[in-house]
Amino acid sequence: MPDGSGQLQPFLEQALAGASSFAGAGTGWVDALRKAGADAYAAQGLPRRRDEYWRYTNLNALAEGGFTLAGDTGDIIIPDLPLAGAETLAGARIVVVDGRMRPDLSDLGDLPDGVDVESLGAVLTGAPDRLEPWLGSAVRLADMPMAALNTAFLRDGVVITIEDGILLNAPIHLVSLTTSGGGMVQPRHLVVLGAGASVKLIETYIGLSDEGGFNNIVSEVFLGEGARLDHFVFQNESMARIHLSGAAVEIAQGASYDSFVLQSGGLIGRNEIRAYLSGPGADCKLDGVYMGTDRQVLDNTTYVEHAAPECVSRQVYKGVLDDQSRGVFQGKVHVVRDAQKTDGHQLSRALLLSSGAEIDARPELEIYADDVKCSHGATAGELDEDWLFYLLSRGIPRPQARQMLIGAFLSEAIAEIPVAEVAEDFTTHVHNWLERHIDAAREGN
Repeated sequence: MPDGSGQLQPFLEQALAGASSFAGAGTGWVDALRKAGADAYAAQGLPRRRDEYWRYTNLNALAEGGFTLAGDTGDIIIPDLPLAGAETLAGARIVVVDGRMRPDLSDLGDLPDGVDVESLGAVLTGAPDRLEPWLGSAVRLADMPMAALNTAFLRDGVVITIEDGILLNAPIHLVSLTTSGGGMVQPRHLVVLGAGASVKLIETYIGLSDEGGFNNIVSEVFLGEGARLDHFVFQNESMARIHLSGAAVEIAQGASYDSFVLQSGGLIGRNEIRAYLSGPGADCKLDGVYMGTDRQVLDNTTYVEHAAPECVSRQVYKGVLDDQSRGVFQGKVHVVRDAQKTDGHQLSRALLLSSGAEIDARPELEIYADDVKCSHGATAGELDEDWLFYLLSRGIPRPQARQMLIGAFLSEAIAEIPVAEVAEDFTTHVHNWLERHIDAAREGN
């Protein structure tokens, strides 16, 4: 639906029509938050290529898809999960089906006092005022139009709160399943860590149907002073599904946020992270690996704002692109005037395995302080022919030699993951992907 200015606004009518029935309706601040999301999305419309952070990712398929909000899902059988090691390690498993948390399928184990895992919908219905200080305060709606749409649909998701000083050793595993084609899901997740708290959060996104659909996931993360979150995301949705994920992370003094995203699914897979280093000594690490084939578009877009002195940020994204697939890296580091002694670095590296593959890389620095150490870089190319010749000369068949070189390229990034079981699972997935896509039939490439 276009507005008077010609902006495309698909899904807005659905959000406005459903608002009175969503969880927490009738609570003043919740209604105001939904309206703010709807108004921001109405003003901006669906992102288009003229928008700075969307110039390389075309969402026309959303405007044409006719997606409707997924309804309640009945009984399902949870499949064998691809992250077997991480699943065994996890102390709690949260299951979300078609955007709704399913307590009946979740296993929260023996979480200690001071750690709460709840359905966002349940909290909005029963005790919404608990969320007012947090929900909606990290997302800057004018900068994130798809997060604005998600806010207009605010209905359900997961709330994780950890009180001051609690160090949770076993990870929490959030498993998100999509079941049917044509469905749209709009989950909203909220993670709040008190001062000195620590946890590892693993997110797995997989589809139970090969049909198309639309995910629009938004997470808000708040880290208190000295808190630490290790955040690992595995996106392996259906190759026909559009998967958009946006996270807004507030990092207080001395706190650390360490993120790693592995993407191999989705017709369009976009991972957007906006991190705000708001206290001295805050630390942010954003890493990722993506593997594209066919006509996939895999997009990693980041914005890191250094708003306090002596903060550190690191970004490294590495991708492998085959067939007609396309990768996107947009990374911006913004250093405000008073953020002296900032240390910021970003790097994008991509391997192009076919003449039709493409990478659009746009690292950027915007610096207003004068005592900083910042750098950025981007490289793209083909496999090193000298190394390939070396392996071939040792009697290794060409497909296996290519797999070895590609695997080594990606493993360098995965080796940075601080949890061995997650690193092993990600390595296994990379190996299996290479086995499927780099085979004898492709040895002429």
